[in-house]
Amino acid sequence: MGFNVRFFGIFIMPFLFAKMTQAQALNDSLYVRELTRIMVENYTNAQYSQAPIYNGKVYRPDLKLDGDGHTLFYDSRYTTGTVIYNGLTYNNIMLLYDLVLDQLVLLNLDKAGGIMIPSDHIDEFSLHNHTFINLKPGKTQVAGIDPGYYDLLYSGTKDLLVKRTKKITETIGQHKVVRTVSQRDKYYLLKDTTYIPVKSKNDFLKQLSETRQQNQLFIKQQRLNFRKEKENSMVELLKFHDSLNR
Repeated sequence: MGFNVRFFGIFIMPFLFAKMTQAQALNDSLYVRELTRIMVENYTNAQYSQAPIYNGKVYRPDLKLDGDGHTLFYDSRYTTGTVIYNGLTYNNIMLLYDLVLDQLVLLNLDKAGGIMIPSDHIDEFSLHNHTFINLKPGKTQVAGIDPGYYDLLYSGTKDLLVKRTKKITETIGQHKVVRTVSQRDKYYLLKDTTYIPVKSKNDFLKQLSETRQQNQLFIKQQRLNFRKEKENSMVELLKFHDSLNR
């Protein structure tokens, strides 16, 4: 029996037409979906462009650094974060935190550059799973701690804050001036209404003296290493300390 081309065409053409129609419908659906996304994005951008949070100075990053160093907290790329600005919460906006300038930077709507958000309007912000509170001039509880953004590592009966800063150092190399960046972290424990600087393990334990014996045992059992894992050790010990006072 020979192959009947006419019969095959009659059989297969409806099937191909159905598939082509389905593909066209899918393409139309994707087109409408993409068009809707663009319209929503443009509308959102238009709304955001009127928001006070975008009224800041242009951010000019320091890019003339040697090696892999950068002036920013954790990552040199814009990352999704949250800002509480004049009591209003802005979620899912793209941020950088410059530790040399102590400035929070918002990616502009045109994505061509950044805007430094005026710090006097910022209550706090979250970035890279860290929450930074803003101690504003004239509103700090003691003179021993400077105004600025502080990373809130722990909040309980005693709050643990860290001030993260970076500094650019210039040294004369063989053929050019070498510019490198280094980071420094200063820790503070809020006890009652006083911020107390914590420079060492002993400084920290001194502020938890009411549970001294239990603390020493906990450190030994949990093998907390204040030299290699300082922040984690302090946070875990504060959690334990609070559990004893419940």
